[in-house]
Amino acid sequence: MNSEVKKSAFLSGILLVAFAATAEEALVRVNLADGGVRTERVALASVSPAQVRFTYPKERITDDAVSIDVVPDFMTAKKGDDGYWIDARGAYGRFEHESGVYENDRAGWMPIFGLKRGETLWYGQVMGWRCDYHFCAEAKDGRYEAFPRFMVKALRAYYPVYQDIVVDFRRLDGAAADYVGYAKAYRKYQFANAGIRMARDRAKTNPVTDYLLESFVIRISQHCRKQVLKDRTLRMTRANEQPLLVHMPFLICQDYAQQLHDAGVDKATFLSAGWTSGGYDGRYPDMFPVEPAIGGEAGFKAFAERCRDLGFQMSAEVDYTEMYGPADRFNLDLACRYANGQFPDGGFWPGGLAYNLCTKKALDLGWCQTDFARLRDVIGPGPLFFDVMSAIEPRRCGHPAHKVTSDEMGAVYSRLFELAQGAMGGAASECGFDLGIRHLDYVNYLWHEIGFWKSNRYKGFLSGVFPVWELVYHGVVFYTSDRWLQNHTYGNEDRSNGAFDFGWGVYDRKEDPEKALKIVEFGGRPILYTHTFGDIPSIVKAWREYKPVRHLQKEEMTGHREVAAGVFLTAYGDGSYTVCNYNRSSAIFDGNAIPALGYVLFNPDGTRKAFAFDSENGLCEGVTRLLCRVNEVKGGIMPRSRPVEDP
Repeated sequence: MNSEVKKSAFLSGILLVAFAATAEEALVRVNLADGGVRTERVALASVSPAQVRFTYPKERITDDAVSIDVVPDFMTAKKGDDGYWIDARGAYGRFEHESGVYENDRAGWMPIFGLKRGETLWYGQVMGWRCDYHFCAEAKDGRYEAFPRFMVKALRAYYPVYQDIVVDFRRLDGAAADYVGYAKAYRKYQFANAGIRMARDRAKTNPVTDYLLESFVIRISQHCRKQVLKDRTLRMTRANEQPLLVHMPFLICQDYAQQLHDAGVDKATFLSAGWTSGGYDGRYPDMFPVEPAIGGEAGFKAFAERCRDLGFQMSAEVDYTEMYGPADRFNLDLACRYANGQFPDGGFWPGGLAYNLCTKKALDLGWCQTDFARLRDVIGPGPLFFDVMSAIEPRRCGHPAHKVTSDEMGAVYSRLFELAQGAMGGAASECGFDLGIRHLDYVNYLWHEIGFWKSNRYKGFLSGVFPVWELVYHGVVFYTSDRWLQNHTYGNEDRSNGAFDFGWGVYDRKEDPEKALKIVEFGGRPILYTHTFGDIPSIVKAWREYKPVRHLQKEEMTGHREVAAGVFLTAYGDGSYTVCNYNRSSAIFDGNAIPALGYVLFNPDGTRKAFAFDSENGLCEGVTRLLCRVNEVKGGIMPRSRPVEDP
């Protein structure tokens, strides 16, 4: 062997030894039916210098497995380390506790999770089983783990294991190793692989999307509905269903839209819920005929025409995930089932016991396509809203005649969104699950994590929520960042008097400045659910708060950071940025005063506008002090606005 060959062999040996010494591994915990745990170590395959892949073949998943935890060594930390664990939404926890547990059963909204320690952040992206896992963060004796838990037993309740568990792990270093870099990495992946486009680009050829860029959504919560009965043993049919309670018939809605317009709201997308046969959650999957008790098809058409005359956009809510006994389309053979033939619990709602409809069957039977075309004829174009679909992992179906995996059902949901965009001009859904995101224009709210944090649900183990989902999808999909922010100008909701049994609570009309600021900081838009004229002044207030920043919906969110205690900067692709101050005293940022409980909008041309919270009027411009007073006229429901001098 010549010297060059010897030298090459020697160097190759060094490299192999070095790789073996630094090869990444994951601890696999198989949680067993008898309560025991079986562990093994699995090597991670190198994909690139900053990416490794975990694969667990489906053949290795034993019959006694309940769930499987996958914990790479780099997804661990100890109390006192500099960093945090983080889930897909942006919920995070710093390494400050001896013990604690956080488990997100809707982890697949975006199939990512991460752990930052020091100058490095590792994040996982679930590629196989993306709809069938929970994200977990646990601390025991000061040792932290962040990992996916694959729910084997829950999946097998419907059908056998059908795919390998696959997770790609990527490393971010230096300046990119934080929640912003984590979000940007996934955003880049989605733009390259998921077919998503900026809303402003879609708007060039789609007037529905173009209108959404300038408006916010007002949901007529329930034109009508039945009371939810406390006796859940009853099985509803058309013969014994409860009588309808009519709240907002179409003729009254016309007057509502007029008064809202006269009060100064010039751009709104109305979302009609409860227009369907039997009212809200009454006879799904029946959509038609339009409920006669609120005006029928002619009334719905007239309401839509009035909205268009006033410059508003009309839309409607449908649901193809539930099935109720009073429906003409009711057929238990179309319901999702476990492999043993039993039905999953769908809850108990105004239509009685809900069965989970196999949505693929609804699509295959042509129900959805027929309904979309008929609805377009009644109300014209507008983003069709699908209740539930983006709020859940796609429902599994184990019916032997129409078995559907969660991945396949996710493709069905995405197809429905696509069909709605074609028929109605747009599509929307409830929350932030992103399987069909390329075909969605807006979601009502993301989920509850900010509210969970504010209520201390996890006893301090959850440190807060970063705008991760927002950094990924701002400028692509319109959103409100949390259910906690819904109806934010209404104040606190009281459900203790039993009114919620009929679908609503009572609000105290005391707006929380933190909620108003959080909408601005996280780049969201307000969403208002309404059923009464008494909401109009609060909706007007929300509109006035939103208008100064609505143009930012066209931009990518490019950055976010805390610049001082309680002061947060959010940056956008056009060079704009907002600085929000949650403190009760003013703050100074870059030589600029940031009002207490207020924010400053810095424009690309160097101009700026300051806004401060006023208990009566919400967030108002604080430079000119042109306060937006809302006055009640005699009779109580018609608001008007006028500028007033600085008191």
